[in-house]
Amino acid sequence: MLTGREPKVSPLSLFVPEDQYILAFKSLNKLLDVLDLNNRWGAHVIIQTKREKRNHRVNERLKTQLAVKTDLLTRPFYNLVVDEVIVTGSDLYVREGSDVTLPFRFKQPQVFKFRMDGFLNSFEKLISNTKRTHGEYLGVKYVHVTAPDRRIHVFFAYPKDSLHIRSNSLVGLQRVLEAIRGKTPDGRKVNRIGENDEFKYI
Repeated sequence: MLTGREPKVSPLSLFVPEDQYILAFKSLNKLLDVLDLNNRWGAHVIIQTKREKRNHRVNERLKTQLAVKTDLLTRPFYNLVVDEVIVTGSDLYVREGSDVTLPFRFKQPQVFKFRMDGFLNSFEKLISNTKRTHGEYLGVKYVHVTAPDRRIHVFFAYPKDSLHIRSNSLVGLQRVLEAIRGKTPDGRKVNRIGENDEFKYI
């Protein structure tokens, strides 16, 4: 069905291994709206189906863990500088505690880096006993900030001038970096979801 057609796919889909899920948004604020809706309705559905009265506050937990601010004052900033964002990971058991990775494609690099790095610094000050370390993978330098209780636990990197990655998992970060490079450290080719025929067809 793709014969003679070349569907336009999200540029960020070319940075995701084909065995992971992907949610793509042209606007970070649209992603936040979906998360807020899911938080309200998802909690209601869980209470009704599982008779479980706890609210796991997954959205708030992930936003703190990844050091991403989403208050009303920051939303205009996202509209101004973010071209696209995706959510990806290896499985959908997010409530129980799965890996979640956010690749951002952005413009105005100086503005983006100043604000996003500033968010991280503010979370470090709010959460006690945080530790910052540095690493490198496939020639890309990354920073890891974590607390003993993992309330904040984020790996972040700038693999390209207009690309930023945040993940709560080192393996999650590494898999996306491998997809960006198109190969693993031992030279094996990485199949990316944006090149997958089923994904292109959908």
